[in-house]
Amino acid sequence: MLKIESHIRNHRLEISKLIKGKIIIYLDTKYWLIIRDQNNESDPSKRMLLDKIIELSDSGKCIFPISEISFWEFLKQHDLESLKKTSVVVDRLSKGITMINVNERKVLEFTHFFYKNSGRDIFELNELIWTKLPLILGYDFIAKLEKEELQKSFFDFVVNTSLLDIISTIYKDGEIEKPFHFKDDTKTLNEEKEIHKNENKSFKQMFLSELGGYLDLHQEVFRGVIYNIFCKENKKEPSVIKRDSVDKNNSFKYLIYNGFKLGKLTTELPVFRVIPTLFASARWNRNRKFSDGNDTLDFLHASFALPYCDFFFTEKELKTMIEQTELDKLYDCNVESNESLILKKLNEL
Repeated sequence: MLKIESHIRNHRLEISKLIKGKIIIYLDTKYWLIIRDQNNESDPSKRMLLDKIIELSDSGKCIFPISEISFWEFLKQHDLESLKKTSVVVDRLSKGITMINVNERKVLEFTHFFYKNSGRDIFELNELIWTKLPLILGYDFIAKLEKEELQKSFFDFVVNTSLLDIISTIYKDGEIEKPFHFKDDTKTLNEEKEIHKNENKSFKQMFLSELGGYLDLHQEVFRGVIYNIFCKENKKEPSVIKRDSVDKNNSFKYLIYNGFKLGKLTTELPVFRVIPTLFASARWNRNRKFSDGNDTLDFLHASFALPYCDFFFTEKELKTMIEQTELDKLYDCNVESNESLILKKLNEL
């Protein structure tokens, strides 16, 4: 167990208290870039959108956090000055608040699921999902420090570093040499979609097919959580035999799978609900092709926004997929893609 684990948990709880009562609005990368570019009167409607967002942020009524996926997509920009302008806008509207990265979130959601179903007292997910910009990719660099007090003091020092400072440090030579360029393998995705197109006779079957594959990828996450819980509660590591036998029969995979299959699980384990649902939606639509290589990133945006935010402003296609699968209703998140309607909703706040 990391020495500063409790310090980090308390920090997350403090952020949760700080934003309690605020309206949480998640912008996908498209909208961050739109408002970044509206410092002139070239497009009055977009300028009105920016002005309203700034008004809601400065009033303290709303908060606009980003995610790890937002951060990576910002790094697609080749021009350092544009990236710095983006950083200034993000720093102002997010107040430096982000969600923990997706790998930490999977651990958190499964840990919460395990504790809740074993009758233990727990914090709610939306109390521990928050962190600050310098920790958006994790805190391994802090945990590597040997002394606990040094870990804490360094954590407290770096935690309020702005995105602009982070970018200026990363690219101190003034050039972006390796912009982020992740793309899905669309050729393979389309080939597999064609191969398996007749295997599922209903959307639920399609979802369960995607869910099963997704759970297979996370067996080590489940085992790691159980192992860490054992160490924490017993204050020692298990024997080699016990360690090697942790969830050897993949019982948690089948527990989660059957929980969703039988309707026993609804909003629990949101990343394991949202990602397979949206991939199932992409496969269920026979006429849709994986084309731009951004589906995984788009679906990850949704997995951050829907369970933890009040509003999600995104692309039209993703909005349609979310509404068709009723994920917006499931997680009570207002999703919109039309700029005029977004402005209308913001004015109503």
